[in-house]
Amino acid sequence: KEEEVGEEEDVVIWKGESTSTNPTTSAKKGNQRDTVDIIKEMYDMEVHDSAPIEFFGMCTHMADAANSTHTNYTSSQMDRFISLLNRVRSAGIFVPTVSTDNSAALLTTTHSHFNPQQILVQDQSLDTRGYVRTGGAIYGQRPTFRELRGVSTLIASVRHVAVLKKGESVGYDRAYIAPFDVRIATLTIGFADGYPRELGNGVGNVSIRGCVFPVAGDVCMGMFVVGL
Repeated sequence: KEEEVGEEEDVVIWKGESTSTNPTTSAKKGNQRDTVDIIKEMYDMEVHDSAPIEFFGMCTHMADAANSTHTNYTSSQMDRFISLLNRVRSAGIFVPTVSTDNSAALLTTTHSHFNPQQILVQDQSLDTRGYVRTGGAIYGQRPTFRELRGVSTLIASVRHVAVLKKGESVGYDRAYIAPFDVRIATLTIGFADGYPRELGNGVGNVSIRGCVFPVAGDVCMGMFVVGL
């Protein structure tokens, strides 16, 4: 199993019965064992004692890669990660995989942190395999990067169409009160389906047959209303 770790922490990944240890946290708790010593012990258990664990590789998460204000943070993070990577290899541990880049790190053109010779080449006959973790960027869900465009579509059905008279209301807290007679449509989706409640009452829009209509009133659990 994998323990929870901090946001800024470099993580060693194991498959099987394993643990990830932060040397700073361990020192605070009175445990002075070095991270690499623990990894080496578990690696030897896997290789020599047939323990049901597998050292899968090492990764770090670029939590601040897209931040143009603190430009040195990501570089410092990579320096710490590479230092740990070199220490692990110096202990005679073969590192099968290394992953550093998430979507933001891949798309931020000012970064030059990934040196294949430095990160992937090992003294052993097999080099480390590198891979990236492209998540939301695959679907265009990184608004910081304007070169991306959303490619996913959320679809629901129109369940009911009615006419709302001037002064009548719909939704929780009567959030929408018709300023005049207006046609409304009830859609078969709500916040229980993942549609954000924050998009209610005119903030969000939907497209019906190519025309755009605003959300009228608050988003309910299983439905919401749009003005037509």
